[in-house]
Parts: sequence; C-alpha cells; structure tokens
Amino acid sequence: MALAKLQKILPLVVGVAAIFGCTGVRAGPLSICLSASDVSRIKREFFSTFPDHAAFDNYVDQSKFKLLTNVINGAALQSSGRPVGEKIDWLMTTFDEHKPLFENMKGLDQPTFSYIKGELRGRQLSVDNGRTSTHFPKNECVRDVEFTAVGTQCVMSQRLQNLTFSFIKNENRTILASVGIYFIACQDKKLP
Repeated sequence: MALAKLQKILPLVVGVAAIFGCTGVRAGPLSICLSASDVSRIKREFFSTFPDHAAFDNYVDQSKFKLLTNVINGAALQSSGRPVGEKIDWLMTTFDEHKPLFENMKGLDQPTFSYIKGELRGRQLSVDNGRTSTHFPKNECVRDVEFTAVGTQCVMSQRLQNLTFSFIKNENRTILASVGIYFIACQDKKLP
C-alpha cells in the first residue's frame, strides 16, 4: 500500500520540485492549483454528457495529453507520437463500439485529489508531504484530480478494469492531462 502511494505521489513531487527548484519559489502559485469550483466545472462540463467529443476537445491540451492503455491500437497511438486528435478519436470510437463495457461503471462520481501538504504555506517539497484525499483538501494546492471508474460487466470475455481521467491546472487553464483505459479478461456467465 505504501509503495502504491509512493508511486502515485512521486511524479507529482518530482514535477513540483522541477518547477520550483530552479526558481527558489517555496509556495506554489495559484495558477497551477485546482479549486473546488474547477472540479465542479469538470463534473458539469466534461462528465454530464460523457462521452462527448466536444468536451474532450475543450479540455485536452495538445502538447501534454497522454493516452495510457493496454489496448494495442491505443498504445500504438501514444508510443508512435500520433496527434492528440487521433487519440481522442480512438477513445470516442472505443466508447461507441464497446458501449456495454462502459455501462454501469462505478467510481466516476468520487474523485481523488493529489497535493503536497503545506505547499501553499512554504513547506518543503518532499515525497513525505505528498497526499491524496477523496475530499477536497482545505488550504492546499490541489495539483491533480483523478476520476476513476471500474466496469461491472463481463462482455465477450473482457471487463473494464480501470478508466481514469487525470486533470491538472496549467497556467490558469484546467486541462485533461491523461486518460488511462485498461481491460482484463473475465469469464462470461454461462446461459442455463
């Protein structure tokens, strides 16, 4: 469990240290902190009509977006450096052509917030100060909010293992930094 937490928080701490290590700045600027209203806006504008190509286009940053998947075609798009538009088109096609896998997903309504405890108060950037919470933390600079869902149905011997949308704030703009979509094998229920 501690290793999983460390693996989740380490990229956040390294990124923050890289940003502020060179400038000597101790407290994170608010232009990179997600607010509770940003999260409400994501829920309203991105997830209320999910999946919606226009919502993806609105939130995706062309230079930062990553597609993380164990599906060969999607992984090839990311590894070959294909344009973001092709990655979003692939996602939309996957959501459309495999609708039963995405029905009754659980978890998208409960985001996880990542932050460095005390960063706004000048606390030392450290893996030890990295935190995640299922409640929006007060007086903290939320760097990342993830909405993660798991599938509930086995369709054609596969099930959605994990679907994660990771949002960050970059220069006062809330962006969709990555989508992770992973499937696992499962046993279809046999008919009597």
